[in-house]
Amino acid sequence: MSERVFLSPRLFAAVIAGAAVLFAASLYLMSGQGREPGTDGTGPSSFSHSALGYAGFAEMLRGLGATVVQSRFNSTGKMTKNSVLIIAEPRLSFDAKLPLQQLLRARAVLLVLPKWRGEPSERKPAWIGKAALKAIAEPQITLENALTGGKVIRRDAVDDWDRNDLNVTPSINGPVQLIQSAKLRPIVADGDGILVGELRDKGRVLIVLSDPDILANHGIGRGDNGLFGLALINALRGAGGGIVFDETQHGFAAEAPSEPLPLLFRFPFSLATLQAVLALALLLWATMPRFGAPEKLAPPLEAGKLGLVRNAARLITFGGHRRIIAGRYAQAIIRDAAARLHTPPGLDEGETVDRLRRIGQLRGMPIDVSVTFYRIKDLAADPKADPALLAPLVRDLHLWKQSITDESPGRSIPR
Repeated sequence: MSERVFLSPRLFAAVIAGAAVLFAASLYLMSGQGREPGTDGTGPSSFSHSALGYAGFAEMLRGLGATVVQSRFNSTGKMTKNSVLIIAEPRLSFDAKLPLQQLLRARAVLLVLPKWRGEPSERKPAWIGKAALKAIAEPQITLENALTGGKVIRRDAVDDWDRNDLNVTPSINGPVQLIQSAKLRPIVADGDGILVGELRDKGRVLIVLSDPDILANHGIGRGDNGLFGLALINALRGAGGGIVFDETQHGFAAEAPSEPLPLLFRFPFSLATLQAVLALALLLWATMPRFGAPEKLAPPLEAGKLGLVRNAARLITFGGHRRIIAGRYAQAIIRDAAARLHTPPGLDEGETVDRLRRIGQLRGMPIDVSVTFYRIKDLAADPKADPALLAPLVRDLHLWKQSITDESPGRSIPR
């Protein structure tokens, strides 16, 4: 069965290059790179790299081996038995109160109260140009979503924490935002001002961090704030538990895919679907001509005497020695015929050929052996000669020898 070229080298290279580009683009888009996951790119979200964001805290936890999920839908559904849900500075809106209260009913929640308002930088969109304190009413409303009877206050500074169950001292530039509440058990506090408070109710644990400056990007690297944040998370989560950052409260809410099949036809997942379709099409293109019973391949070497002769002929042709073999074969025929016809010994090649020519003439042979022999000899010595011209001459010489030596009775040389 002859080989069939499936794709030309250029077309094959184009297909490979196109598939590589499409694969890289799908990975890039599905990873969320190259586009903002939401609208509030400089706010207090785990996507934000601005001073007010929490991307640094999320990356620190991820770097320590924790499983970090940045949730844009069904945040409580992504929690496992030992997970903790972080609600960092939720935005206030008319329709956000009920969803926030639903999130606060999770098993383990860290609620960070808001404090700063930032304006995006004109030079660097991912940064803030300036920040200002929010009105104290905004963190107060956020606190009231979690518990009643609490009050948010601000102090210029806190020199020492008279209660610190985390055993790590935070570093906060003034003003310091605190909570006064009889319902919260103080974990880190100064007098009646609570920095970290705990509320346990019906099997759930809520920890409220009153001042976000410890965990936000601009403060996570100050002093021992990173260790403080880790201790705070470990106080909430169980062994090996993950951390879920809720981002629905920052405007990053996305629709949960209802069925996995429709998701395959939505961008950017449709790129992966397109790759699969192209791969299947190429596979069918390559295999369709091969349907049915496979063709039997010819054996590499033929058996029997005739096969041996043919294989030897192919080897001679492949090696490019047909002229040399033809010349030597003609000389062998002349010597064999001379021996069988008992020509006088000691004759040279020319005398032997002439003696055989005369014997052929006496016996009425139609072929002049001298003409045939020397023609073969000339073609064998000429490197530019066509080897195909030797075949009929060698055959005639062979038939001449058979006839003149009576090796094939009943056969005669074709006229």
